[in-house]
Amino acid sequence: MIFSWFNAAEAEKTAGTLAENFAKGFPVAQVKSDKKSQMRKEKAAQALFFQAQAFAKGNRLNIYKKARFGQAFQRRLAELGYDDEFSRALTQEVLVAL
Repeated sequence: MIFSWFNAAEAEKTAGTLAENFAKGFPVAQVKSDKKSQMRKEKAAQALFFQAQAFAKGNRLNIYKKARFGQAFQRRLAELGYDDEFSRALTQEVLVAL
């Protein structure tokens, strides 16, 4: 019972999948400061928040699992080529949405 509290494998796997889905909707090459790029980012972020909230409703995420989710999400964004500042900001927004 207590060991399930520390089992964050599903949260980490889902975080990686959500980061990849976000990258499909808003590729690294489109990260610009123009209005069209911002609109695409907002659309991809809204889809991301919806998916993250659906995952959180179906799975009880304690503080440990949320932390592991955030670490995995931020790490996967960095692997996909997003800069650290962007990765941190988006990760914080996703964690708040959970």
